[in-house]
Amino acid sequence: MASVVLLVSLPYVLAARCGVDSCTDAVLETLARDLTANYKGFSSCESRMNWVKSNTGRTEVEACEKVAEEFPEECGACHPFQSPPPPQTSPLPSPPPPPSPPPPDCPSPPTPELNKTAIRGALRTFTKELANVPDVLNKTYFANASLQLPQWHICTIVQQCLDPPIMGRIGDMPPKAVRALHTALHLAMSDDAHNLLLKQMHSNLLLGELQDWANSCPGDCYELRDASGQLERGLVNLTDRGYKIPANRTECGDLRAAEPPNYTFWRCYEKPRLLHKANIDTETGRYGLGNIFKEPHIHARNNFFDFASVYGDLVGEGPFGFRFSGHHLDINYGFKADGSVDDLPVFLGHNPLVVPGTTPPV
Repeated sequence: MASVVLLVSLPYVLAARCGVDSCTDAVLETLARDLTANYKGFSSCESRMNWVKSNTGRTEVEACEKVAEEFPEECGACHPFQSPPPPQTSPLPSPPPPPSPPPPDCPSPPTPELNKTAIRGALRTFTKELANVPDVLNKTYFANASLQLPQWHICTIVQQCLDPPIMGRIGDMPPKAVRALHTALHLAMSDDAHNLLLKQMHSNLLLGELQDWANSCPGDCYELRDASGQLERGLVNLTDRGYKIPANRTECGDLRAAEPPNYTFWRCYEKPRLLHKANIDTETGRYGLGNIFKEPHIHARNNFFDFASVYGDLVGEGPFGFRFSGHHLDINYGFKADGSVDDLPVFLGHNPLVVPGTTPPV
């Protein structure tokens, strides 16, 4: 399965100590007393952070995190990732019991009836608008409705076959055809579900623009300081993540693709300066440095990598169906001759498989 790419625009410098505006001078000067240590005197939050950095080898952000968690009342406002929970003075009340199930003879509320006639009409318009692009039509419309399930293949949703013979690319279709396709999708889906689909497509296009910028901007080649290819937690100065090496963009990408890899990344001169984060280590909460240089070839993010196909009788009363497939998304609707509706297979993908407790993870 393809990895979801996270492109994060990072500030050039931290806005405040510990990276949070709540870490004010007043908080840094607050005295905190450690009653468990040999020395039970008072020290300011800032002094304790500086001691942790100097004596334990921790970074600025890690020192802030440690002190804020040890002294949540005095120094908690300097926590770089999240506000520590306030101390509990009394146990939380027990949750209410779950509602009782309905009696066996109580019928479930009826499922809204799909307007199959309107959906069939929208798909008929869709194929009619493709008549001027016969190559696309031949890969998009199949008169035999029984082909819909046998032709389903996972390769389109993980973008391993970028020009499938059994689906038409949305980017090759005229605007009126795309509009008719979305009319059919809207009729088959709830308003909320269709709006989420549009947001997913739009966010993917935005990520594509950022990805293209990260691969074309004037800049310099840097190599990550971490030998394991992992990024430190929290937001820090982008330049501090690596050291500059004499290589142009092509050479920088070749170094990243070498075996074993060199953990190189491209730093744009101008903002936004983007860093490609890859799969997360769920034990440490640290991301790996992704390979931004190859992303346009394996995870291109535009409408040429969204696909559609239509099946069956679009004129009479016979069975018909359609499929929409995109990045980590695949939706099928089949309307059978007996009047039943089949919406399988369906695929909604996400990576990482373990969702961290904070969003975005730090």
